[in-house]
Amino acid sequence: MLHAPSGSYYSCQYDYIIVGGGTSGLAVANRLPSVFDNINVADIDRLKYTYDSSIDWAYQTTPQAHGGKTQVLRAGKALGGASIMNGKSENASNPNQMQIEAGVSVDPKYHGSNGPLSVGFFDQHKKYHDLTTDSRFTCQLDVANIRNDAARAYYWPYADRPNLHVKLNMFVNQIVWEDRNKGEKEGNLTATGVATNTERGKEHVIHAQKEVILAAGTLRSPAILELSGYSPKHNIPVQINLPSVGENRENLQDQLNTSTVVSTNTPLTGTGTVAFASASDIFGSLVESVAALTWSQLAQYANDTANESHGAMKTEDLQRLFEIQHDQIFNKNIPVAEFVFILEGDQSIHTGYWGLIPFSRGNSHIASADPTIPPVVNPNHGMLESDVQIQIAMSKFLRRMCKMGEFSDLIAKESLPGLSVVPDNASDETWAKWIGEQYTPNYHDQLKVYGTTNVRVVDAIQPLQLCGHPMANLYAIAEWVSDIIRCN
Repeated sequence: MLHAPSGSYYSCQYDYIIVGGGTSGLAVANRLPSVFDNINVADIDRLKYTYDSSIDWAYQTTPQAHGGKTQVLRAGKALGGASIMNGKSENASNPNQMQIEAGVSVDPKYHGSNGPLSVGFFDQHKKYHDLTTDSRFTCQLDVANIRNDAARAYYWPYADRPNLHVKLNMFVNQIVWEDRNKGEKEGNLTATGVATNTERGKEHVIHAQKEVILAAGTLRSPAILELSGYSPKHNIPVQINLPSVGENRENLQDQLNTSTVVSTNTPLTGTGTVAFASASDIFGSLVESVAALTWSQLAQYANDTANESHGAMKTEDLQRLFEIQHDQIFNKNIPVAEFVFILEGDQSIHTGYWGLIPFSRGNSHIASADPTIPPVVNPNHGMLESDVQIQIAMSKFLRRMCKMGEFSDLIAKESLPGLSVVPDNASDETWAKWIGEQYTPNYHDQLKVYGTTNVRVVDAIQPLQLCGHPMANLYAIAEWVSDIIRCN
């Protein structure tokens, strides 16, 4: 499944080395001369989920603050990365939030139909009582209704290009740095390549004449930096002491994903639908008191999060970040909740829902100096009370909705959680306990690494979660970085 000129596959020198053949890596690789990939390729059915298969990294977390359970974070272990196994949804961020951040309006000239990634809707056969509505979500699908992941969109149509090489079944151990001259101050490191292992255990170095671009994912890219001397861990020689690598401001913001299931009195058809809700929607008349309570807790949130980062993040910086987040949630009224309604059989609706903009921040660090050992991952799910309260409010909102209007005639019974587990008059403590037992993770300076001249990170590195599915944003970030590199 590799296409390259004879003999050139084993070339050890390129202009650019991209570590990671996932969503961001392949998008950048499509725009630049050469690519290096450190993940396996597999022949898969692209319409099915691939959880717990040979192409799922399935990272295990530490026991979590809320619920005390370990969780599994999904990541694609194949060409295309997470785009081969995520929910395929291509919903962009809420325009209001993008305008707030960038100070601009949406420009139609940047929204065309000729890009490499196809999006569309599932084939549908609508009938009476069809669940699907006009708010159904667009998906990464081509005209044949097949998942159009990053590999299909950005690599396979261009695989014969002589200056684009994908190296499969190889593992990046660390970045190789140029020797410093005596007396040179710390910083300004220049990467000369990456040290790798093949699947047969052979070690060798692949050299980069221009740049090394890390696109190995939210959990692997920080690990590669730490293994390359970016923090004093596990007796690895320190090149630059940057303790924020792997820490919480931009690294790991994950969402609590909870589900309910109801049966219906009438058979349904369709493929599902999605709905977004603001804090005003889910809290109703209580929203002002919730906003005031959350504001009063921000200083403590910032202090707790800074302590959790072991000093890598400053309390005052985090508090300012949380204040911006609070303003967006309670004053700008951007969506904070997403509900996805999916049919299970013809008389059952499964609703998955999650808070879109969590306050809690996690971290990911290497477990040892051995690069083959997975990192220690702690998303800190529900560490801060506001995230749990939003999840409780969403749960109550769903139950109220099932008793309103046409839903009241349609819904027969709630089986998850069910009234025997969480009664109608249940306290917040009862709801929080059930959520803690039931939730799962929700699978989503010119980007140069501080102190280097030619290392960039192209991953999910946003300081704040955006209130939409992140896949569209990752493609946009990759295209933007490609433009920066070409301009330079």
